[in-house]
Amino acid sequence: MVDIEYVKRKSDFNILDNIREHALKGFDSITEEDLLLFKWYGIVHEPSTKDHFMLRIRLPAGELTSDQFLTIGQLSEDYGNGFVDLTTRQTIQLHWLKIEDIPDVLDRLNNIGLTTRGTSGDTVSNIVTCPVSGFEKDEVYDTRYIVKELSDFLLNSNDFLNLPRKFKISVSGCKSNCTKSEINDLGVVAVNIGDTDEIGFDLLVGGGLSSSPRFGKSLGLLVMEDQIKDVCIAILEIFRDYGNRSNRSRSRFKFLIDDWGIERFNKVLEDKLSEKPDKLDFKYPKYNYKDHIGTFEQKQAGYYYKGISVPCGRIYSDQIKGLAELSSNFGNGILKTTAMQNIIVLNIHEKHLDDVDHGISKIRLSTIPSPIERGLVCCVGKDLCKYGLAHTKDWGTDILNKMNGLYINDIKIHVTGCPHGCACHLIADIGLQGVLIKDKEEDIKEEGFEILVGGGLGENPTFGRRIKRVPVEEAKLLVQNLLNNYIKNRNNGESFKEFCSKYTEEEISNFMNYLPI
Repeated sequence: MVDIEYVKRKSDFNILDNIREHALKGFDSITEEDLLLFKWYGIVHEPSTKDHFMLRIRLPAGELTSDQFLTIGQLSEDYGNGFVDLTTRQTIQLHWLKIEDIPDVLDRLNNIGLTTRGTSGDTVSNIVTCPVSGFEKDEVYDTRYIVKELSDFLLNSNDFLNLPRKFKISVSGCKSNCTKSEINDLGVVAVNIGDTDEIGFDLLVGGGLSSSPRFGKSLGLLVMEDQIKDVCIAILEIFRDYGNRSNRSRSRFKFLIDDWGIERFNKVLEDKLSEKPDKLDFKYPKYNYKDHIGTFEQKQAGYYYKGISVPCGRIYSDQIKGLAELSSNFGNGILKTTAMQNIIVLNIHEKHLDDVDHGISKIRLSTIPSPIERGLVCCVGKDLCKYGLAHTKDWGTDILNKMNGLYINDIKIHVTGCPHGCACHLIADIGLQGVLIKDKEEDIKEEGFEILVGGGLGENPTFGRRIKRVPVEEAKLLVQNLLNNYIKNRNNGESFKEFCSKYTEEEISNFMNYLPI
């Protein structure tokens, strides 16, 4: 195994020529060191596909034009088996790419103003924000310009290409908390100052999931918009210079916050800043997360946006073409991806709403999905990820087929293939984590899920409680039983999280074992 820190120290991460050289020589010419550095351009080898790669496209704030979307759809047809995956960081992933194809893919993306730089590797991931920022009628603040300024700076800087580990930033001005601020390394949250209309920002640091989950902690500082860029850069510098590089299992930013504590971190941060932020001495409402699915009136009079559900986050080339055409014909040619793997068409005049609904229906998508579909998130899983232990997209499709008819107002089921938690299973109502289950009779391991329940964000954030590990087919039945028991036994208006909080793990396990009478 290569020494990652050694490879990073000696690299300038300018690897495009190297990629083109390997495209001429073929897959067998690629070294382990090369595969590592390819990640800095979002190029990730997928061992389960032998010699194919995933390519992740950077979309700050999830924004893309209809022409860009059409090109991505065409690339999926030319090289990627006719589909792409939408991610929980508002990026788009192409799969099944051969090294010989990648230079053409990168060139065609560059020609339409898109890049894959920094979408993987130990650098700053795609910055997420509310996809309808600037359009949502009751938003706290329009964050688009903050994200653009910070994203542009990072893309043009080489100062943060060698961090101890990847770093995730969200910027939120949305009451839906659709960016899930609490589970980012740095969550920038717009807040009203006292009872005034003036806006400042709270900073949450050290959030993250995986096998050591943390909710972000407030720095207790009130940061104004004109300070955000400098404060974010200073935080990144601290992580770069003081983060743990000797133990990758302890190298994420959350462990630096654990080790230092907020008081010490603030002292180092304030010493780096020419203008010190004020102390944050007030509370503000905190919301559980949800997506912008449905038809909503914009703050621009007479115009609407449509949030469109993409089942399991996988969208096919004909659907991409259909949405791009709808956006061009009836919107302003701008689409947005969301952090729950869905997509939004903006700026639809009221007179065209029915036309757009008809077009969405023709490509097998919907703005009024069932609650099960609306809350379903799936990572790519075992098919396309080397860490995956379960076929998550297949299981997600089974959920839709078996449980769509259940009468539930709001339920989030997140299916992830491994402990890394790309599908955010730890904060879902029901989280399913891929595991291997030992079959005692045949002494082999089979695909299974660990079932977690009761996760969520908001005023009282919780990570899901781990209930049991079972084979996949059994997991399907147990989840269905649990949901039916919730429907039968819940109090009026009681959420699934509230329902689960009343019971022990053993009692919840018992609910899973039988259908209610």
